Amino acid sequence: MSSRPTRSPSCVRRLRNAARRSTHFQPLFNASDGLCGQAFCLDEGETKVRTEIDASNGRFLEELARGDATAAATAYAEGAILLPPSGEIIRGRRAIESFWRSGIEIGVRTDLESLERTDADRFAYELGRYRMLFQRAEDEPKLERGAYLLLYRQEPDGSWLRAVDMFNATTPPDGPRSGRMTGKGGSKP
Repeated sequence: MSSRPTRSPSCVRRLRNAARRSTHFQPLFNASDGLCGQAFCLDEGETKVRTEIDASNGRFLEELARGDATAAATAYAEGAILLPPSGEIIRGRRAIESFWRSGIEIGVRTDLESLERTDADRFAYELGRYRMLFQRAEDEPKLERGAYLLLYRQEPDGSWLRAVDMFNATTPPDGPRSGRMTGKGGSKP
């Protein structure tokens, strides 16, 4: 007897369609057993939260790729906190915008892979992996991989915005040691 939860045909279709629509991540759907990572069928409210957060992440990544730090920062609440791997705590949307603007100026490109997401009342968290590419026009590209934790808060208007963002490199950027982004607080390979 299998310990896997049973999934209705409509649940499997929704999971398969969601995996196929993903533009940022390699789909995790395994057609042979009908599983989508560790996903399970969600009630309508949970599905809506996940859909809204996925859309917010998509807009955030698109705005960074376009080089628009102001638009990317709208993914954060006004009083949000960013904890970068080797720097001081950054507080507030305007300061976070400045952080991402600096990243854009040095050629940062980011990708997110959500591994786990849980919500309760007006809060949700997401745990995942990121890839960040550093490339100035005159330099060779450097790739950094790591883990991230996002805490979302539901705003009075119903939108879900980032309240806390924390990421930590698990590998330094490729390239010369002087190009390392991890500092005293960062992890080393």
